[in-house]
Amino acid sequence: MSDTSANMVVLRIDDMTCLSWAATRERALGAVPGVRHAEVSYVAKRACVTIGSDADRTRLVPTLLRAGEAEGYRAAIRASELGATAAIVETAADVGGTCVNIGCIPSKNLVEAAQHYHAARRGFPGTAPCEPVLAWARVLRQKREIVDALRQEKYVDVLNGCERVTLLRGRAELLGGGRVRIGDGELRAGKIVIATGARPAMPPVPGLEAVGALDSTSVMEMERLPASLIVLGGGSIGLELGQAFHRFGARVIVIEAAERILPGECPEVSDPLALALLAEWMEIDTGMRATLVERTDSGLRVRVEQGSLSGTVEAERLLVATGRRPNTEALGLDRAGVRLDGRGYIAVDEYMRTSNPDVFAAGDVTGGPGFVYVAALQGGIAAQAALADRAEEGAIPIDLAVVPRVTFTDPQVAAVGLTEAEARAAGPHATRHDAPDPPPPARDGLASQHGRGYPRVGRRDVQAARRAHGRAERRRRDRRGGPGGPLRSHRARSRLDASHISDLGRGVRARGADVHEGRGEAVVLRVALVGVRAGS
Repeated sequence: MSDTSANMVVLRIDDMTCLSWAATRERALGAVPGVRHAEVSYVAKRACVTIGSDADRTRLVPTLLRAGEAEGYRAAIRASELGATAAIVETAADVGGTCVNIGCIPSKNLVEAAQHYHAARRGFPGTAPCEPVLAWARVLRQKREIVDALRQEKYVDVLNGCERVTLLRGRAELLGGGRVRIGDGELRAGKIVIATGARPAMPPVPGLEAVGALDSTSVMEMERLPASLIVLGGGSIGLELGQAFHRFGARVIVIEAAERILPGECPEVSDPLALALLAEWMEIDTGMRATLVERTDSGLRVRVEQGSLSGTVEAERLLVATGRRPNTEALGLDRAGVRLDGRGYIAVDEYMRTSNPDVFAAGDVTGGPGFVYVAALQGGIAAQAALADRAEEGAIPIDLAVVPRVTFTDPQVAAVGLTEAEARAAGPHATRHDAPDPPPPARDGLASQHGRGYPRVGRRDVQAARRAHGRAERRRRDRRGGPGGPLRSHRARSRLDASHISDLGRGVRARGADVHEGRGEAVVLRVALVGVRAGS
């Protein structure tokens, strides 16, 4: 921290990950008493804060650290800010929750490492491609070091600086009447916030446990890279981790039960992404269902069905990324009068209140959008509602109408709000508007030698990419000595239909050789703005 003028404080911030983080921290700093103006720059990695003579400078750094906390920690910290005492009961060995320990931070670190490895093998105009040495043990070690550092900085240090917040270890169980059992002890609280999160869910496929199927947590701790990996689930988690391990050198086969990958996004988004992954020679099976998993001498075999066809897919390891389930077992919810919804998540209203007026819930355990920023918001909303009599503005309802979401594949997929299908389902008056011209990021795509990042893709682009992939697939089959089974031809396709994507005459044209080598793919996403008018 250093003064640049009598009323200016400059804070260096090394860990900002996106523009949203910068905006969140800017708002947090601006709310500190005595701060007249705060400006956080993501590019410059710093915060410039104008303060008055009555401001307490020692509050600035803790405010920055607290701005990105997860649900339970955010709730406890907000309670302390409102003058209440709070206790966090932590069952896990490590504090911090999913994001820092087993979610966003370690997975995106592996995605970034895979991107660097892939870029070295691909090369760049004027830079010859090479075959770099992959030290997998070092990749794992630096991932763990980053997690440890952020856990200490963002959670342990922050909690140590909160005088009114106490961290307790053990498993909590609600006893009713505001009583909570923790191990052999018992506490009583006026208000309770449940923020137990969720965990990977295993589908009811026979044989998964017998073959040691991996989930999104255990796959990031493998001490040895597998030669091949089947990924059950073509959603964000399966595609991010699948592409990362494919770029590290594993043969990756994605099996998705829906008719396309990223089924929660528009076809105009998921179809071009599928083309990009196919261009890297990932194998994608859509409309396919796993029915049985069994061991083999070299790994495992998954029996699958696709319509009237049936067959097998073999690999060394299996990653299951088909969804998550809430951590609600053994919490004593029945005794506390806390109701679950039809999916097994804790039912809450817009103030994060449960069916018990003194019990609140926040984060993934409520079944809302599974993002750390949503969980942190919910934690603050819950604490504010629980202690509404202490807050000037009272309880504040949550608004999740425009939650942003990103899938960190390459190319990335970013969206906010409703899809077109969701908008049309929400009411009879949904209108769609396409951006008429490529926005400025298109120029960045050209400068970086990528066809990605344009707002739309034309029919000719899709056809060129499919022809290039077809040639690559035929060469690969020749090397393997034939199709290799009744489902091979289906695995080479991803049920992409060019008719789903409008040819507006302005896409970037993919050159077949570039698509084949994974360069300059015309996997261009169309920008669609969808509006919904209320009423009939």
